[in-house]
Amino acid sequence: MAISTGSPLTFSLAAAHDDYSLACGNSGFADVAFAWTATSSGTATAISRGVSTDYDTILSAFSGVDCASPAVACNDDDSTRTGGLGSAIDFPVSAGVTYYLVVAAYHDPPEPEPVQLVVDVTSAAPP
Repeated sequence: MAISTGSPLTFSLAAAHDDYSLACGNSGFADVAFAWTATSSGTATAISRGVSTDYDTILSAFSGVDCASPAVACNDDDSTRTGGLGSAIDFPVSAGVTYYLVVAAYHDPPEPEPVQLVVDVTSAAPP
């Protein structure tokens, strides 16, 4: 599934399976991967959190052809930016490169409430 820059994507982890091994937080719980292509070079910020609840998520970003490559960023709980147990990551990106974002539930079984993922890019300053 693809995600667009700046457009929140709402989804559920309730029917998801454990498909990926993440470098931070609990591993082995329901997760979903999204492909995202950077539209400009700079620093990407991705945030995952519950739509109406304090949903506990883990968020990781990968470059390369799939999520088996080393993570370029991983976070479990960033209360400063999410206001609770959501996760937030920053990572350098290059225009036209596809990155893979994995959102995982911290608990098993995952909560049925919807989760939201949004990605934005702060463009690099011109030389």
